[in-house]
Amino acid sequence: MKKELLIDIFKYHFLEKLSYREIAAKLNIDRRTVSRYVHIMEKNIQSLKDNPSPTGKSGDKTTHAYIFHDWEDYMEDIIAYKATRKKKALTPTTKKAIYRLTEVLNTTSPQRIYDFIYENYEEFQGTIVDGLTYSSIWRALQEKQNEDESTPKD
Repeated sequence: MKKELLIDIFKYHFLEKLSYREIAAKLNIDRRTVSRYVHIMEKNIQSLKDNPSPTGKSGDKTTHAYIFHDWEDYMEDIIAYKATRKKKALTPTTKKAIYRLTEVLNTTSPQRIYDFIYENYEEFQGTIVDGLTYSSIWRALQEKQNEDESTPKD
């Protein structure tokens, strides 16, 4: 996500106190995306308060009031996010998990499956489907469809 968009999310949520829905409408992005990045920013702000920051700011200068008064100085620390997930290979186990979700949800829509995984992120965190991308789910479903079409029917 672009830095300017992250800064806008920060300003709207923390400074203007807009709701996730209002921010999403203003920036024309998904509400879950707003929620995700606000959550990351909240963690980063708490980390700034608890520990010396990577930029060396600490102590009295990391109080809540100081951070929000001079938020521009802290923006790099506030919006910092390092993706830690690895792209999942479509192993047979991963494919089975995706196929099982299609049965449970009664859908073959990769978007619905992807949304379900991330709406219930706490339940799926650390499992085989944690970190799956939409495209990985789509590929798995395409492979299943191709297998089904190539299997002769009796």
